[in-house]
Amino acid sequence: MSSQRNSRGGGAGSRQQDHRRRAGGRGRRGPRFTGARLGLGVLCILAALGLVYRSVLAGVFKEGAGIGMLGLIPAVLFFFGGVMAIQMRHRAAPVAFLTPFLFCLLADITCLIHASKMNEWKLWAVAAAVLAVLFLVFLCLHRQRGLTVPVVLLVVTVVLTAVVCLLVKGSAAQGNGTQTQSSDGTATDGTQTGTDGTAADGTAAGSETGTDGTSTDASQSTDASGTLNLVTDSFTLKYVRHEMGEDVNGSPCVYVYYDFTNNSDQAVSIPSVSYTKLTQNGSECGKASVAEMNDEMNNYKTEVQPGATVTACEVYSVSDTSDALLEAVEFVPTNAKSASMTLTLE
Repeated sequence: MSSQRNSRGGGAGSRQQDHRRRAGGRGRRGPRFTGARLGLGVLCILAALGLVYRSVLAGVFKEGAGIGMLGLIPAVLFFFGGVMAIQMRHRAAPVAFLTPFLFCLLADITCLIHASKMNEWKLWAVAAAVLAVLFLVFLCLHRQRGLTVPVVLLVVTVVLTAVVCLLVKGSAAQGNGTQTQSSDGTATDGTQTGTDGTAADGTAAGSETGTDGTSTDASQSTDASGTLNLVTDSFTLKYVRHEMGEDVNGSPCVYVYYDFTNNSDQAVSIPSVSYTKLTQNGSECGKASVAEMNDEMNNYKTEVQPGATVTACEVYSVSDTSDALLEAVEFVPTNAKSASMTLTLE
């Protein structure tokens, strides 16, 4: 009788172990890093919230317009990666490590694709790559043996990231090779133009490339005097003037004024459909904090009614009085229109 009970008990224990193995690899084949994976999942969700803030809320509540609505794509990938990491943190199967890794890898690739638009995308790409590699490292440490698959995935991740970086760099280099028209009507690529910014045949000289790498017709981005004039289906943004000033710390800054016309059939705020940036000496200028807000600065945050035109102002920190490049870009997923002009600071 005793031997039969022991036999039944041993059989039950064996069946429980088999059930655990079939239920998703909950066996003790190695450390599962439950706490670390929980932490990585939380970091992924925080990254998603940060991208949502920079994509939507930054343009509404701050002077900066953030990184645009395209940031919602990697934000969704980060969020699902974090949720999957937290939900499967007690599982020891490789899929519990690989699922959040793949989400972070896709977020990394998405950020790298848009890295030519502004430097902030590069920071998010680095964050996504670090999280993806950490999930792979925990998978390698968990498996202890049979590291072929994790090592291959790590190599593929590095190679794929390098390839995307090269493609982005090549695209940016090609964009820099196109013409950018300055405020004095000359073309940076050496093309002969007249004083009114037109070519010999009277047409707009060349094309203009914005920060998103898309080429736009110069006739749509500048007027006859070479002034920035971005015309889209939803809005028109035209440069008015600029003036030098000082921020709260006494450092130099420049006030940039422009007219914004809402061409759509619904009320919109300026940062929800466009953004402007200023580049000086090869570096992007940050937004400046000033002691007093004028009416034009307040107009930047308010909603503009259909058909209405307001004068808005943005303030940028500058390092000196050398020329700076002002760029305006449309917020759309593809074929974004853009315009630029050179500001003479004095």
